Amino acid sequence: DEAAIERAKANIAANLLKDIHLDDATTTQEGRRPRGISTRIGDATSEMYRSRPIKKLRPGMMPSPEDPSWDVIDLDPYGTTAPFLDAALQAAVNGGLLCVTSTDMRVLGGSQQADVCVARYGAISFKSSPYLHEMALRILLQSAASTAAKYGRSIHPILSVGMDFYVRVFFTVHDNGSEANQLSLKLGYIYQSTQCPSFAISPMGRLGGKNSRHFQAGRPPSMECFETGDNLKVAGPIWLGPLHDKQVIQTALDRLSSNDTESSTPDALSKLATKERLKGLLTSCRDELIDVPLYYRSPDLAKTLSLSQPTMKEIQYALLNAGYRVSSYHKEPTAIKTDAPNNVIW
Repeated sequence: DEAAIERAKANIAANLLKDIHLDDATTTQEGRRPRGISTRIGDATSEMYRSRPIKKLRPGMMPSPEDPSWDVIDLDPYGTTAPFLDAALQAAVNGGLLCVTSTDMRVLGGSQQADVCVARYGAISFKSSPYLHEMALRILLQSAASTAAKYGRSIHPILSVGMDFYVRVFFTVHDNGSEANQLSLKLGYIYQSTQCPSFAISPMGRLGGKNSRHFQAGRPPSMECFETGDNLKVAGPIWLGPLHDKQVIQTALDRLSSNDTESSTPDALSKLATKERLKGLLTSCRDELIDVPLYYRSPDLAKTLSLSQPTMKEIQYALLNAGYRVSSYHKEPTAIKTDAPNNVIW
């Protein structure tokens, strides 16, 4: 509505971007939409479907002047982002950035409506899972990756975070049929014990056959918990690839730090009220293990064993001394993200 347009214009001005704000969406003499930010009222999905690239581009190629695709698409609806993903993943230019927010944490996090999660995102979640924040991110990325693969495209996550009551992911989209065909190696299922915090991850697909070059269906780790012998419940599929690009995050941290010392050249960052909070969030994400999906929580482990809870440093040092890697998780202060197997953790 009009109020939203005025709010958008005020946000553009607050970020010192008025010089690239366009009053309308007319095209340039070359036929391509002018570079900059335009504001208008309309149907977002319809606009994105009309903006699909004219042809696929190889890496490094620039779109033709008449190409209507978008460099950056920011989806921030009230509720689920599911109805907009298909159009957005097609409308982004090769290498373009998608910024996606979903506020339906009750669905993604599994607190209720598992059937709705399947309908919206093609995956089922656990109710009251200890790692619900990360599971929500990985379900959302799985949905984006699966949708992109239908059009011979792949995604590359830049930053994926849980914030208060919502999740926010940033990823680039690429024309890469080969990577899209290998998607089964980056998706998988969670096998969670019904009686203890132990869990296992199994990829949807694997490479097998002669020279391990043929795609095959994945294999479940077991159908019962190795620690308790109880049944396992299954959730997914989820995204098993990295949640972040550490190099990009470090670049952002360097820029935030350099802005602190170069006050003679103020920009929008100098007015950022949440700069210190942002630094803390990015630092935590940078230090996470990017190749280890999900995590344990120290209170859950202690409760299962009926023991007093050790400190996080004691747990981390014990795992490091045993030869394994360990990190925290940006959303959960008691998280233990590690490549150590269940029997070592217990």
